[in-house]
Amino acid sequence: MAQDFYKNPQANVPQACGTKARPLGTYRFFQNEKVTMEVILTPHIEASRARIRAHAVVLAPQDTTTLNDYHHPATEKFGPINTKQDQARD
Repeated sequence: MAQDFYKNPQANVPQACGTKARPLGTYRFFQNEKVTMEVILTPHIEASRARIRAHAVVLAPQDTTTLNDYHHPATEKFGPINTKQDQARD
């Protein structure tokens, strides 16, 4: 299922899955109450923690730059960006 969506990220379920049986299984997976974001992410989080523990120093860089083309003629009527109302950071 993951490979189907990886190969066709913009496709809907039937398009991504191809055969008639695979979309049914995919819908069952999505409707399963035992399948939660926490259940799906937990193995990835634990694997990340294990990789981090193997190093004395781990860098976690972030790109906090912003772009403001507010005065560019092609951006007229787009509205303000990077304001406190938009929850931008100082």
